[in-house]
Amino acid sequence: MLMMVNYIDRVNMSVAIGPLAKEFNLTPVEIGYLFSVAVWSYAILLIPLGMAVDKWGVRRVTGISVTIWSLAGILTGAATTMPLLLFSRLLLGAGECATYPAGGRVVSEWAPKSERGIATAFLNCGAYAGPAVGAVLVGLLVSYFGWRVSFYVTGIIGFAFGIICFSFYRQPEHATWLSVEERTRVLNERNDSDDSARISRLQASDSKGENGQIQRLKVLLGNQTIWALFMVEACITYTWSIFLTWLPSYIQFATGVDVMKTGFFTAVPFALATLLVLVLSWLSDQQVSWLGGKNRRVLLCATLILSSVILAAPLVTSTVAILSLVTISLTCVATAISLNITLTNDVLPDRSYAGLAVGFVILGGNIAGLLAPIVTGYIVGQSGNYSNAFIVSGVLMFIGAIISVLFMSRPVVLNEKAYA
Repeated sequence: MLMMVNYIDRVNMSVAIGPLAKEFNLTPVEIGYLFSVAVWSYAILLIPLGMAVDKWGVRRVTGISVTIWSLAGILTGAATTMPLLLFSRLLLGAGECATYPAGGRVVSEWAPKSERGIATAFLNCGAYAGPAVGAVLVGLLVSYFGWRVSFYVTGIIGFAFGIICFSFYRQPEHATWLSVEERTRVLNERNDSDDSARISRLQASDSKGENGQIQRLKVLLGNQTIWALFMVEACITYTWSIFLTWLPSYIQFATGVDVMKTGFFTAVPFALATLLVLVLSWLSDQQVSWLGGKNRRVLLCATLILSSVILAAPLVTSTVAILSLVTISLTCVATAISLNITLTNDVLPDRSYAGLAVGFVILGGNIAGLLAPIVTGYIVGQSGNYSNAFIVSGVLMFIGAIISVLFMSRPVVLNEKAYA
């Protein structure tokens, strides 16, 4: 639900961009920058918010972040000048950047390794269910009430969820509704390291304050696999960002439909991806059980390669064919993101690293996500079509597949000397 509400807010701009761009007289290049601006603050604050999640916990940080991004959505609807519009998007990114670190922390706190794939998939599926629901909702709101009302409504939805999240989320240790047997199982299985005494000593050192967080970051930055995960996330998120921002515009360009139908057509691939990602992530968990946990990378590589079918989109003209190709590519991109986050948790020595590690990996994605809408805006503005934009994303997916095979084999190793 956290991710779903987040992405309802995000897709709002993508669906409403037609009338909004007309009112502000925006070119394709300017639209690209507007799509990108929220990622600027998101990327800058991602690591600090990952640290904040590890230090102050999911409940407190998430409650604050949801409040900020919901307020930002309402300010977007109220904006009458370009500076105010840009400020509201920067504020949105600042609020949303805690979402993935918080989600990664929830998975590490609640899911044993054998269930992390499906747990991360449920988390990540919110990023696809959100646009599926949001595209239809925003399309209807824009068609009947105008683009400003759509931002007011999604902002109010965010406020309501923030209250629910803060009121009900608890760690397994404090969840009163959890049975004793299930709580014992979660607590026993969520840490994978056999050297629990060493973990305890390092966690005790971490408790001294900010120095512990800095030492964790040093450990992560010294690991080849963490950097590989960072780069693969960048390759994946470039294509994901194009889908999230430019897909409604591409559908209008390719099919000529109005805003309401664009909302429905945008929802179709996101809705199907939500279901298919769960199936593929379940298969990744089965792979861990069958093959000892070392071959989740195989499925990641396969989904990266298959996602490049989007290269064929400019070659087809029927609406069904276009939506089919987008659905296949989006499903593979979505699964790859889920697997990459799961692999991040897999290689960590214990859950105290989760918020920071996931935040760092997602930073790689957001650097690419910052560039993708801008690059696509220039491509569309100069060429008048989307062919070259799809070529760039397809090549990046192949690069990500190569990195996943060659550089993701080393787990993060605790170094007690770094904590001395």
